[in-house]
Amino acid sequence: MWLPKAMEEKYPIGNGHRTFEQIGELIKEKFRNSRAVMSVFKQFGIHPKELDDFQILIEDLDGKYAETDATVMRLSKTLWEKDFFEDYWFLCCHEIMHFCARLFEQKTGLKVGDQPGEDDDEPYLHDKEEQWAFALSIASEIERNTDPDVIYNRIFPKISWHFNSPSRGKEAFGMLVEKAKKILNL
Repeated sequence: MWLPKAMEEKYPIGNGHRTFEQIGELIKEKFRNSRAVMSVFKQFGIHPKELDDFQILIEDLDGKYAETDATVMRLSKTLWEKDFFEDYWFLCCHEIMHFCARLFEQKTGLKVGDQPGEDDDEPYLHDKEEQWAFALSIASEIERNTDPDVIYNRIFPKISWHFNSPSRGKEAFGMLVEKAKKILNL
């Protein structure tokens, strides 16, 4: 079984140590204990028990970091070459929003952003699901008391590629920080 050295040292696998399945369970437990994630679950009418049958897999994703639907989150093996929970937790939070969106669609027939009271918080990033996913990523970092410069350096590059203009990307990031604060009731 392929296992990056950083992951092997921090999350040993085999001989009574963590398996990939146990790491998936650890990620789900972190979701259940996250104020930001549980706030979004509540917002979209999703019970934390929905995570029970949700799978989290670590696979080769051919250049992608992750992909998620209503039943499974696939995380790239390459993410484990660093301190995953320090450097990439925000990515799990971004991806869990896609899980929420699929369940919301299944339960209501509505897409994220179609529910009553949903304003267009970010006029440049028109995909409401992505707005929520990026805001949840930022909220997860705020919740962990991550330095604002670190938050910016981790997440802004992922947001900025949606824009032709750096100033528009920065404006969108600022609006998403405000949305993140609302998720956390700050």
